[in-house]
Amino acid sequence: MKDAAGGEGHSAVQAMEVDRSGSQPCQGKPVFKKRREKLQFFDLPIDMQCKILSELTLKEVVRTSVLSAKWRSARTMYPKLRFDADTICSGRNKCWSKQHTEEFIKNVNSVLKEHNGSFVENFEVGFEFNGELVTHLDNWARFVAASQTKNLVLVLVPANTSVPRYSLPVELLDSGTGFSVRLQHIHLGFVSIKLPVQFSGFPNLRKLDLDLVHVTAKDLQDLLSTCSNLESLRIMGWLLHAELRVPNPLCNLRYLCVQYCNNTKIEFHAQRLKTFVLNGEPVPINLAESLELENVDFSPKPKFLLNML
Repeated sequence: MKDAAGGEGHSAVQAMEVDRSGSQPCQGKPVFKKRREKLQFFDLPIDMQCKILSELTLKEVVRTSVLSAKWRSARTMYPKLRFDADTICSGRNKCWSKQHTEEFIKNVNSVLKEHNGSFVENFEVGFEFNGELVTHLDNWARFVAASQTKNLVLVLVPANTSVPRYSLPVELLDSGTGFSVRLQHIHLGFVSIKLPVQFSGFPNLRKLDLDLVHVTAKDLQDLLSTCSNLESLRIMGWLLHAELRVPNPLCNLRYLCVQYCNNTKIEFHAQRLKTFVLNGEPVPINLAESLELENVDFSPKPKFLLNML
């Protein structure tokens, strides 16, 4: 019995083991077991490929293009486009030089020309502003609208504040393109905004940051009134001597920050507001409906900013 049991055990082990040829005995006939093929990156669904690519920097994605033709195509669907001097320029040219600007423009246009315009989550531009950029910025704004980007960052750095601001073609961002419905975050720096007569707004916008943006009190009021789902608003360096007032309720607004502005009054109807920050001169404030307000921070405008803004 012991030998029989041992024999049966040995046979069971033999039946479970696979020999080096990849077959196993079964009733005297070899049965070949299929080996699982290795899963390749390009076998994954497109949305998963984009998710993986989004963990890389733009420079890293560009470097992968030397691997093969397939990897060259990978950068055409990179979802996080960030263009600044560090990510897109070689560093050989001096900042603010004509050559530096030309290199930046050339490299951005090269990336956008190859991109398929789909699956763009973030589109960010941060660079020195001069007149040479204007035409290209308009073209990049068209790309942003066509790709229905979720997060738009356009922060321009002027040599001084006397330089005319870039006039953002807001009509491209209207809901007629479907882009405004998809937008969730906008950060603008040193631009001028003039709303078109027919403007539907940004119904799904969650966060809005405006730095040194030129916009009339009426346009700013109309713009904010269309952002019914806005949760965070920061305005810095709005120099117009007027009221910062939004009569329409912003029921989802949790965070409000007003920095170094020349406004004469602040009035918001934000029932769920949790945090209010005011950096600058004291002005009349009406937040009477903000009964959930927990954090309030008042601080004066630093002296070194008095002559800069």
